Amino acid sequence: MSASAASAAKMTKASNLRKRRFPYTQIACDECRRRKIKCTGENPCKGCRDIDAVCLFERQTRFRSADRRG
Repeated sequence: MSASAASAAKMTKASNLRKRRFPYTQIACDECRRRKIKCTGENPCKGCRDIDAVCLFERQTRFRSADRRG
């Protein structure tokens, strides 16, 4: 195997590892926010299923305005 083929194989393997990363959700449920853990965004989410908690998406998200830059 040549040096360029070896480096191409490493890059392919690295890109496959990145694709396995857990996808982010737009909004976390109230329990995941309280526990500060990653939320799967399902209903019920994995975090709530694991601890048999009620999975609610009631907390409002506050958006910061772009104009508040000192």
